[in-house]
Amino acid sequence: MGSFMLIRWVALRVCFIVLVVLELHLALGGADQQPSNFLGGGVSLDKPPVWEGLCKATVIPHGYKCEEFHATSEDGYITGLQRIPEGLSSSGGVSKNKPPVVVQHGVLTDGISWMMGSTEQSLVFTLADSGFDVWIANTRGTRFSKGHVSLDESQTQYWDWSWDEVALNDLPAIVDFVYNQTGQKLHFVGHSMGTTTPMAALSQGKLADKLNSVVLLSPIAYLNKMTTVGGILASDGFLGELAELAGIYHIDPGKILATVKLMPYG
Repeated sequence: MGSFMLIRWVALRVCFIVLVVLELHLALGGADQQPSNFLGGGVSLDKPPVWEGLCKATVIPHGYKCEEFHATSEDGYITGLQRIPEGLSSSGGVSKNKPPVVVQHGVLTDGISWMMGSTEQSLVFTLADSGFDVWIANTRGTRFSKGHVSLDESQTQYWDWSWDEVALNDLPAIVDFVYNQTGQKLHFVGHSMGTTTPMAALSQGKLADKLNSVVLLSPIAYLNKMTTVGGILASDGFLGELAELAGIYHIDPGKILATVKLMPYG
């Protein structure tokens, strides 16, 4: 009886993941049969917002100075970096003695997630006002890090990576860039997947010589302690591999939410 229950549970997990992937593929991408058909690619929305850069979109409007930079990894991905060199109370030029700090967001978002609240509640603004030289990192493939030296985001090869490549290539490139710009060891603050990648990099002897400290918010090192049904099904059912088999290479949460609102219920 125990073996039967185990087999049934495994079968239910696999079926659930397959159904989810197929439903999303048909509902959100079925209208476009090109290999570059990403989730949400078949949806026509009214003029999506044009992002001219994170600085102009969400930092400068609050009165803070902001600078845009790019760091290129060994495998050719160009990640966007935004720098808030001083807080609102700063006067004169940027002090070279300000300690630099890099903040790295979690999965399914980008650097703008650090500015969801008011300036008094947003970490990057409070750090700048507290005397830090703040650098906002954006994971490859997000809206502020779409560049590559030879690939285009419309190609499936562009999306052939996981957090392993972020740990091995992107983080060292970002840390090296900030270190070279400031001439100082830096502090690192990560959230969720933004903690997994530095832990992986540090475990292989990377980054340590250029870091003063590492702060891990909601750290994720192992998946065997998860208790949510969705998380367990996604990890145990190899959701990423199943999505690739269904021809889905890029998940855009914004387009998914917009699509769900357009889909009929009943």
